[in-house]
Amino acid sequence: MLGPKDIEKAKEVDPNSLRAQFFRDDIKINLLHGSDSDETAELELKYFFPIEQTMVAIKPDGLENEEEIINKILEAKFQVVHSKRVQMDKALAEEFYLDQANEDYFNDLIVHMQRLFKN
Repeated sequence: MLGPKDIEKAKEVDPNSLRAQFFRDDIKINLLHGSDSDETAELELKYFFPIEQTMVAIKPDGLENEEEIINKILEAKFQVVHSKRVQMDKALAEEFYLDQANEDYFNDLIVHMQRLFKN
């Protein structure tokens, strides 16, 4: 559909191609792009539309609603690519919340996050 990359060649050998139909004489570059392989297309898509990843942590007091929370995530069209249940010890909780270390509530937060999971 695109036709040859070279506009002059596209006009000559495939005048119905998109490149032949939609060229502009005042612009000497190819205005239409198409990847030359599946591998190239994948690289270009990742470059222009990088895959974003988000981490969700369900705090201990949210565990009774865990299924509902996960369903909301899925309803919002997110994909769960990995799931892991972690019992936070003090060191892990402090590392996870390091950006809040200077807050007055920091120690209470660390204690709260160490609560045992209900099995």
